[in-house]
Amino acid sequence: MKNYLFFPLLLLGLNATGQPDFTAQLGALSKAHSRTAFSAAVIQDGKISYFNAQPRRGRAPAANEKSIYELGALTGPFTALLMLRLSEKGRIAPGQPLTDYLPDSLCPPPFQPARCTEMVLPGTPPRLMMSCSPDLARAGRTPTFCELAAHTSGLPNAGLGHYDWHPGAQYATTVSQPPSAAAAYPALLAGLTQSCYKNEPGTAWHFSNAGMAVLGHSLAIAEGQPFAYLLETEVAGPLGLADTQLELNPEQRTRFMSTEPATLPIMGPAAGLKSTTTDLAQLLYAYLNSESHPWESILLESRQPRVDANFPGFAYPTTGTYGWLSSYLAGPKAREIIWMNGGTEAFSAFAGFDPDNGQAVVLLCNKAGVDLTKEGIKWLQELPVRR
Repeated sequence: MKNYLFFPLLLLGLNATGQPDFTAQLGALSKAHSRTAFSAAVIQDGKISYFNAQPRRGRAPAANEKSIYELGALTGPFTALLMLRLSEKGRIAPGQPLTDYLPDSLCPPPFQPARCTEMVLPGTPPRLMMSCSPDLARAGRTPTFCELAAHTSGLPNAGLGHYDWHPGAQYATTVSQPPSAAAAYPALLAGLTQSCYKNEPGTAWHFSNAGMAVLGHSLAIAEGQPFAYLLETEVAGPLGLADTQLELNPEQRTRFMSTEPATLPIMGPAAGLKSTTTDLAQLLYAYLNSESHPWESILLESRQPRVDANFPGFAYPTTGTYGWLSSYLAGPKAREIIWMNGGTEAFSAFAGFDPDNGQAVVLLCNKAGVDLTKEGIKWLQELPVRR
């Protein structure tokens, strides 16, 4: 009888206690991706558990909860936290346009509204033509800090034809000679001047790494400090995230899960962070226990749904927050999760948490293009919900 009872548990990915067997699932995931290194963290019942799958020998250091991975777009929630931290201290007003804090030369090009009229041209058959001219009744404006954080700035994800400052291309072409910090933000603005807004600022959600990068650089200019310094002193340091950095020190490089970390001075505020499952789990633990955390108001505000963010290929109703996404997972274990993913030329990342059930999952691996969002959501759905 014991054999018959145990066999279906294995099929369901459960261990003998009826809990999800994340060790086995992570091992299978690693095997499916040619023995890629994976590190994971799961929070439930107030406890953090860590799981690791080791890389093929010689490909990277042994994986553990202190292994350092690149986060890609999972950097965005940290940049949004920096905005809210500076706002709480009264140093910026998130709802104000960037032009209130920066000279025009250091702001993205303003959105230029247009008035369009449909015209019918004579002929057989008649032809339709759209005629557009500047709408002088509506003055163009730059996005606000909070529109950049919520991905409602209207800025494109990356500058059209300007792959020299796109995160992937930067990793491939400038890791040995990255652009200087002084040249980074002007290079980003130069790319944006040759791109078009996707929509009027504040009217719709459109994911924009470029917008998140503008946010980080703008905060740095407004404060008169480098972005990396602000992130360390205002976010990572106060939250105790010792290994969440843009640039790694020599000791941290020994724990980095690839040969050379990407240097992204232009897109750093959007995609340049490196971190560990320990640090990410600590951040999500703070979110799950925000009512007793010194940053309660910041954490709650950062995950507040603000705008519909449904996009093709994703099955769940989703809204955008400041840096995160909030999705409703229907079904017998219906729940709402806050999450974000990321990827670089050599890494994939996912972090998600369910505040109502006090649960969270972090998944990191040293291979590009791995769908950790699908896997992370599956792990969250396997955890028991509170009745």
